[in-house]
Amino acid sequence: LVSMALALVVVNFVGWLLNRLWTFGSTSDDRSGEFGRYLLVNLGSAGVTMVLMALLVSGLHMHYLVASVAVSIAMMFLSYFVHKQWSFRKLEKAPQVRS
Repeated sequence: LVSMALALVVVNFVGWLLNRLWTFGSTSDDRSGEFGRYLLVNLGSAGVTMVLMALLVSGLHMHYLVASVAVSIAMMFLSYFVHKQWSFRKLEKAPQVRS
């Protein structure tokens, strides 16, 4: 359990770092807020994935592999959109007034 917990921390940190630098090119100074939002999206995605899998497999009697592929594809797009719009959003700086 300890190694699994450590793996989850490492995977989420590396995922955040790669998404920050490569996918979204974030230059935000609010790294801790960005990381927190990233983790919340991932946690929410995991919850939605579990609910969708339960509905498709137990409720609709879909084969678990087919359900897993369908849910994975849907969550990939949903997670990307939420990360782009919220986790790694680009904040506009307020204009500075010079006196």
